[in-house]
Amino acid sequence: MYSKPLVLLLLLFVSTSIHAQALRISGRVVNTTTQQPIPYANIGIAGKAIGTVATASGDFAFTVKEGQLASTDKLVASCVGYESMVIALDAGKLEVLQISLKPQVVEIAEVKVQTGKPRKKVLGKDDRAFFTHYNFYTVHDTAAHDRLGREVGNFIKLSKACYVNDFNVYVGWSEFTSVKFRLNIYDVVDDLPGESLLQEDVIFEAKGSNPGWVQVDLKGYNILLEGHDQVAVTVQWLESVKQKDGSRFLAVPAAISPVHSIVRRDKSAAGWKKSGGYLSMYLNADCY
Repeated sequence: MYSKPLVLLLLLFVSTSIHAQALRISGRVVNTTTQQPIPYANIGIAGKAIGTVATASGDFAFTVKEGQLASTDKLVASCVGYESMVIALDAGKLEVLQISLKPQVVEIAEVKVQTGKPRKKVLGKDDRAFFTHYNFYTVHDTAAHDRLGREVGNFIKLSKACYVNDFNVYVGWSEFTSVKFRLNIYDVVDDLPGESLLQEDVIFEAKGSNPGWVQVDLKGYNILLEGHDQVAVTVQWLESVKQKDGSRFLAVPAAISPVHSIVRRDKSAAGWKKSGGYLSMYLNADCY
């Protein structure tokens, strides 16, 4: 096989305007070669639960409250297929920043011929609990866009090389007409999610309010999980359409467990947190 560079650059146009009590950071994420927007790029303040996700048209905006931004804080822009960029912010100046991300060279892995017959395996939790749930809404959310970028998932143990066929998550109940999520699969470093193991962005949609499983076909992504004792599999909230003005809740069943861990973070540049539990989400895979 061969390596194919993605000759793509990201331009991030950030405009900052300072008000009496808040700093508004807004801009647009585009591809400099095609001038097309980069949908759903992550934008956030490094190490803090502050930030957002760009829209499908590449536009973004979020507000930093007075006192939340230090002079040493950095803005982080990231998206699958691009190298992350860390940007120094000067909250005391009004300026437009133009940031170019280096092209990410995607190494197309050599297709390996596995010996023996593959075994169908379920990696994760393929049933659901009825009494406990993880809800994407929290009491700290003051606006609908607060949950943009929120991410939650499971650690999943591996013992063999596995080709992933599909991803499944159970939506227990929803007050939204539709929600778009990003699927992420990370390696695990120091018992926390590390680098993404995906080379292409995987975005899927959960529609309607009826409880049930949402399945994402991954056969076309050629995802091989090999050389890892465990991975972190998460979903990230990108965009939603409410059923009504007061819509808040979308929940995934979660079993309380002393031997499994749920991992979560509020924004893409925030630190990860862990708690005992196991969400109803899993991968179907062929393992060798």
